[in-house]
Amino acid sequence: MKRLLLSMLCSLLSLAAMAQATRPVRGVVFDGNGIPLPGATLTAVGSTNSVTSGVDGTYEIMVSPYTKFIEASKEGFISTQAEVDGSYLVFKLQVDKKYAENKAKAEEEARKAAEAEQARIA
Repeated sequence: MKRLLLSMLCSLLSLAAMAQATRPVRGVVFDGNGIPLPGATLTAVGSTNSVTSGVDGTYEIMVSPYTKFIEASKEGFISTQAEVDGSYLVFKLQVDKKYAENKAKAEEEARKAAEAEQARIA
């Protein structure tokens, strides 16, 4: 009887350990032109687990067995999510045109402000 209980306890503990195990998801992040995109952040949705894509756009993130989606994001690009249905995911991030327009406007305003300050000093 003790052996049976001990065996059942060991089985339950091993199942609990397996449930907490993580698995790798690998892939590549590209920009809209199909060029590898370094510096993109990949996050397991519903957790704080994230990694950054390398210089060749590749990444590897460890996720729980319960992770359903991974999100790819990068400043200046539209974030996107993909369902984890295997161990390899490819993301293609499109340029956020509004971000680019707003950044260009802000840079132009900063340039004009700097010119005005320079003219005021001179």
